[in-house]
Amino acid sequence: MSSAKLYTFGLSHQNIWANKILITASITNTKVKIMGKEDGFEYGVSNKTTDFKKKFPIEKCFAFEHDDVKLIECDAVLYHLCKDTKYDFTEKTFELLTLASRDLHMVMSTLCYPALGLIRPDKIENAAALSLMRELFLHLTDLLSEHDYLCGATLTVCDVAVFCEIIPFYELYMDEPCRCLYPAIVTWIQRCASLEVFKHRFGTIKPCELISSFNHSLYAKYHESERKGVKEPAKKGEKTVEKKVTKKVEVVPVAPKASPTAVFTSLPPTTFELEEWKRKYINSASYSDTMTWLWDNFDQEGFSFWYGVYKYSN
Repeated sequence: MSSAKLYTFGLSHQNIWANKILITASITNTKVKIMGKEDGFEYGVSNKTTDFKKKFPIEKCFAFEHDDVKLIECDAVLYHLCKDTKYDFTEKTFELLTLASRDLHMVMSTLCYPALGLIRPDKIENAAALSLMRELFLHLTDLLSEHDYLCGATLTVCDVAVFCEIIPFYELYMDEPCRCLYPAIVTWIQRCASLEVFKHRFGTIKPCELISSFNHSLYAKYHESERKGVKEPAKKGEKTVEKKVTKKVEVVPVAPKASPTAVFTSLPPTTFELEEWKRKYINSASYSDTMTWLWDNFDQEGFSFWYGVYKYSN
C-alpha cells in the first residue's frame, strides 16, 4: 500500500483537521505525505485546477488521497485510517468524534478565532459558546472520572480528536480560573501532551496565562483585500452619480442635498473596536496598561481626540 497524500493549507496548532489526521496516521502506522510546492501543489491555486477537481469535485481543502480512496471530511479520513486496526471505530467513537468536530469546534472557533484575527467577536455568540463549553466539559469530566482516557485505559482516536480541538482553547482562552474548574480535563491534557505522538506534532504546549483579546492588526491584514474591494465600487458609484446630476442640472431643478449622515458612508471601515476599548478601560487595574492598549490599537485616520468641558458642572 502506497503512502497517503494530504493536501492542506499549512501546519500549526490551529490546523485542527491536519493535526487529527497526522496524529491518527502516526498511531496506526500509516505514512502520510503532506503535499507542498515541491510536489506541484500550491494551496489556493492547485486546488482550483481541472486535474484536482477530477479527484475532488469540491474545491475544499484539505483533501486526503490514499490509493483509490479520496476524502474531504476529517472524520471519514480518521475512520479510513483506523479501519481494521486496534483503533477501529465503535458507536462511542462516532459519538465523541461528532462531539469534537461539531460542538467543540464551534466553541473553539467562536472564542479563539477573534484572537487569531479571523473573525470579529460577538457577545451573544460568545455567551452561547461559553454555555455549551460548560456542558461539554462536564460531560468530558464524567468520562475521565472513571478512566485515564476518554474511552478507557489506553489512548484512542477519540482522545486525538478531542485533544486537537481543545488545544487552541487551552492556549488562548482557558486561563487559570477556568482550569481550576476542570482539573480532570487539565490532567488529561497534560497526560496526552506528554506522549511522544503529541509532542512530535505540537511541541511544548503552554497553558493560557491571560485570555487573548481580539487581534485588530491581524484582522485588518486578513481582510484588507475585502475593504479595498468595497471602497473601489463606492468611488465609481459616486462619480457616476455626479455626472448624471451635472447633466440634469441644465434642464431640471437641482436635487435636494443628501442627508448629513451620507458623508460617512464612503469612509473605510475602522479596525478600532469601541466596545473592546470600553471593556479594557473598565476592567483594567493599571492605567499604564490601559493607555498602552489604546495607543497600540487606536485608528488615527478614523478617529480623533476632543477635549470637552461639562456645561453643567454641578
